[in-house]
Formats: sequence, C-alpha cells, structure tokens
Amino acid sequence: MSDFVPVPVPAHLVTDVMAYIARRTSGQQAERTDEELMVSNRYGRFPDWPVERLRQVLLSAEAGPRAMADVLDALGPQPEEKVALSRLAAATGRKPDSIKSSLAAFTKWVKRELNDGTEPRNWPVNYQALPGEHVAKETHYWITAVTAERWLRLRRDG
Repeated sequence: MSDFVPVPVPAHLVTDVMAYIARRTSGQQAERTDEELMVSNRYGRFPDWPVERLRQVLLSAEAGPRAMADVLDALGPQPEEKVALSRLAAATGRKPDSIKSSLAAFTKWVKRELNDGTEPRNWPVNYQALPGEHVAKETHYWITAVTAERWLRLRRDG
C-alpha cells in the first residue's frame, strides 16, 4: 500500500479516474480518448446521445430541435473541430443571436419532450468559450466522432 498517495478528485470524475488507472495497470490502451467518448460542456461530461434521441431531434418540427439539427449538419462533416459561433451561424444561414436563442429553445424542448429535467444540461454537442477571431472570447461548438457518425447515418438512412 505504500505505492498509493491520496489525490483529491472531483466526485463526478472518480469513475473516469478509476477507469483510466485500470487501463494503465492492465496494459490496455483505450481505443478512443475520453474526449471522444464523452460530450462535455461547462456543466460536465455526458455520454454521447443514443441514436433514438438523435432521431427525435431529426423528426421534430419545433424551432429548437430544428436549429440543433442545423448545427449537427454543420458540425457533422468535421467531428472534433471546434467551430466558432460566428462561423457556425454563417454555415447554418443564421445570425449568432438566432443560434443562441434557438439553443435555449432546444434546452426547453429536451426538458419537456425528452423528459430530461436533469441539470447540468446534456446536449449532443460540446461547447467552450475560447479566444475568438474578432472578439476576446467566443463560444465554440463541436461534436464527437461517435455523434457525427450517428447523426450522418440518421441523415443518410432516415
């Protein structure tokens, strides 16, 4: 036991740390990095959305899910690439403020229609404030390779 040292770990990351240690001590390498396996935002880390949940986004006629579908369409071809809000707005034919308000509507839809009242918010996209091109900070959005593959397959196969 003398090889162990106490390390403070945030409670929500304990299982991730334990999984990492198990991989390292068993000699196995993970096929994907933790970032590829989890969607993260300022509220925490979440598993990628299952296909059925993404299908509900695709089939919804409401403004919030329609906007998220546009965002997923724009991000899908370049998984893991961080795209600034201004570029994302241009790619979807919207203004940045329209994207923001539509994503707020998407959050309400998730809580109401998908019965997901949990906080922190669980979206199918990652987001983070990073240095912007013409501003000090700008929100950047991206999706994991798993989400991109699921979304593009749904778009292709229906």
